[in-house]
Amino acid sequence: MQDSLVQPRSRRSGARALGAEARLRAADVTCSVRVIKPFIRYLTRLGLDADAVLRRHGLTMEALQERDLRVPHAVYTALIVDAMELSGDPAIALHAARCDEPGDFDVVEYAAANCATVGEALQLFARFSALQHDGLVLELDVAPPMAALRVRGLPGLEYVGAGMEFLFATLLTCGARSVGRASRPQRVEFSHPAPADTRVYVETFREVRFGCDANVMWLNAAALEVPHCAPDHSLLQILTNHADALLSQLPRAPSFSERARSAIVDLRGHSGAD
Repeated sequence: MQDSLVQPRSRRSGARALGAEARLRAADVTCSVRVIKPFIRYLTRLGLDADAVLRRHGLTMEALQERDLRVPHAVYTALIVDAMELSGDPAIALHAARCDEPGDFDVVEYAAANCATVGEALQLFARFSALQHDGLVLELDVAPPMAALRVRGLPGLEYVGAGMEFLFATLLTCGARSVGRASRPQRVEFSHPAPADTRVYVETFREVRFGCDANVMWLNAAALEVPHCAPDHSLLQILTNHADALLSQLPRAPSFSERARSAIVDLRGHSGAD
């Protein structure tokens, strides 16, 4: 792999996810409790008190079973940091991703599994990523022979590196179930600093770089054409319609025109008071 990969720009997907920037402020970002479940499962397998971790952040094991429950981004990140400190595992995100189970990510996971190819599944995940975490924007850029899945947070959003690691690692574990075999990207780049021991990162991602300008997963463009084991187009349409409905229900910040009208009303009110 070359040190400097060509920045692919010929095809881009994930434009729908860009709407998140118009909808939300960083303080309003939330994520599904579904992204917490694998971390708690990992702590439990280590024999640690996962219930106590949840309680410290206002959650319970029962709450994790509520399909539509969402928590503030700040709670999610604090919980990850807490779990990392309790386990003493800097690579907790990679180990948690290995603890995910079929169905953990609900409609997005099922829809992606019923896409025809890896590329279609990644495009779908970019489109509906807000159902898991509405503060991240995903873009899939393709310029053969390479493709790049880029992930960035909304302006002002503070996140922990483990969150990005978990995102990329779970894409691989879910993808492995869909194609029937494990695979690794060509390279993964993270913007956060490197841990002291990177062996599990290399094992998971092949080549890994830290302290980069962006969070990117690099793939051979040909890998996007790898077929899924049992795609079902009719079921995919049903699941996609359901995901669209769920996406439309996510909280939205006021639009520019709504904010402008509100400001005008406020100004008129102050003028009348004078």
